[in-house]
Amino acid sequence: MRLSTSFNIRKESVRNWRDYLRLHCYPLEELVPGWPSNPASFKEVVSAYCREVRQLGFRLLGAISLSLELEEDYLEKMLGEQEQHMAVNYYPKCPDPELTYGLPAHTDPNVLTILLQDPNVAGLQVLKDGRWIAVRPLPNALVVNVADQLQVSLVT
Repeated sequence: MRLSTSFNIRKESVRNWRDYLRLHCYPLEELVPGWPSNPASFKEVVSAYCREVRQLGFRLLGAISLSLELEEDYLEKMLGEQEQHMAVNYYPKCPDPELTYGLPAHTDPNVLTILLQDPNVAGLQVLKDGRWIAVRPLPNALVVNVADQLQVSLVT
């Protein structure tokens, strides 16, 4: 578990501007005891969310496998036992937004990223045809990114 900030005013001319909580979520039973106990329902609610997101990830891998005319469990078997973590990002109001961004351009190194966006914050962008395009949050929707590890697995 890590609670941290991306502010590093000594090293950055354009600053990351977020606070975040990062939780490792698998194997869940081993990790939950180290999670925050406040609020009292935190462990129970976040554990349930992590279980559901993990199952969704496996269902998506199965659908991707089938779409490639492979056995449904092909990617799950090929990738082996996967870790799982969750990052909860908070982007506080910034006094000088021209000098900041939430996160720099990056790709995700894992298999899949399943993102629940804040419906009031259009912070996610995707690179398409050399341009960054905002991904408008949709209520009750998840954004799924195919990440680096899955892309490499499909090429090899």
